[in-house]
Amino acid sequence: MQLTPDGRRTLISKDVGGERWAISRNPDGTVTGNVFRPGGDPPAFVWCEETGAPPEGEGGELMFSCFGADRCAQAPCAPEQFSFIAEVALPEAFFLPRLVAGWQTLAPLEGGARQEHPTLAFAGEIWIFGGFSGSGQVLDSVAAYDPLRGSWRSDIAPLPVPMHHANVAAVAGKIYVTGFLRAVGFAADGRVFEYDPGEDTWTEKSSMPAGTQRGASAVAAIGGRIYVAGGLRNGTQADFSVYDPAADSWEILTDVPSALEHAAVGAVDGVLYLLGGRDGGITGVSAAVHAYDTASGEWALRADIPTPRGGVAGAVLGDRIYVLGGEGNPAPGSRGVFDDVEVYDPVSNTWEVLAPMPFPRHGMGAAGLFGQIFVPGGADQQAFGAVDTVDALTPE
Repeated sequence: MQLTPDGRRTLISKDVGGERWAISRNPDGTVTGNVFRPGGDPPAFVWCEETGAPPEGEGGELMFSCFGADRCAQAPCAPEQFSFIAEVALPEAFFLPRLVAGWQTLAPLEGGARQEHPTLAFAGEIWIFGGFSGSGQVLDSVAAYDPLRGSWRSDIAPLPVPMHHANVAAVAGKIYVTGFLRAVGFAADGRVFEYDPGEDTWTEKSSMPAGTQRGASAVAAIGGRIYVAGGLRNGTQADFSVYDPAADSWEILTDVPSALEHAAVGAVDGVLYLLGGRDGGITGVSAAVHAYDTASGEWALRADIPTPRGGVAGAVLGDRIYVLGGEGNPAPGSRGVFDDVEVYDPVSNTWEVLAPMPFPRHGMGAAGLFGQIFVPGGADQQAFGAVDTVDALTPE
């Protein structure tokens, strides 16, 4: 894949017959190109229409039907002069906007301002679940952002009940809510729900073990199981448990070394990392980074986060973990909110400080997809103050 001088993506390839295809995504979103045949014949102009995913269901590609015309009696070619040439599989990244290092503001949140909602990269989209609206209403709506088309959609079955601070992860093509908080009183609820995207339905599964229900936990899927660490249940908890969707069963694990909630989370090479977070209220922030090795079942402390904070968003891109925003900022004029962006390298156990967020906030999630980190919604002041801001970071 190459970039033309005007920023269009051009895909260059050859088939076994020696044809050379040069296909471009144009600024208006159309997909056109030329097919150069052996022997120096004039190229065939082609245009392509999306037909969906490849039959074998491989991720990261979209199928297109391409039509061509060798020569046209008039210019541009009339539709009746085109004929089908081939089915072509093109990488999804081919249709992304041109990536420029730094921050980019995207289309605002579907349905308006929202905070305390989990964020998940799933099936090539960025999904958000429940949370609080700008007026403080607890939501049951689900929305998804398509980076390829730059738009939101809300044609997704709502959550079974309104919820906020939900623990959400995806395993084997399905989404799971594994505990959450209800109403403005932050009541912990241990119910588990499974979302089937093919049926667009939610199904209740086995609840968290009695006495371990919680929300605002650090959650990640590793090896087909969902790890839920810490969280809120009448105060900050150190509970640690794992849910097996295939068996629909729970297992209680060794507690997190310190009670923790509202932490960033990332999973790299079978290790679960809890970064920052808090205990004892908004200002009770932690600098600790806890690492749980799922192979050995042991906890270890890693290098402290440079800026201790809670209410943070965390996202994994490649093999690094990004920690963004947060609350508990005592600096005058900060409104209690951080704009800090710091990235952790688990291999070297070191931190790097990046350029700050353009819009400081807390109470949001983040997710890495297609080489970017997407940060939808959140609040621009400590506690409540939801916004509909959505931005994305492209690391250098």
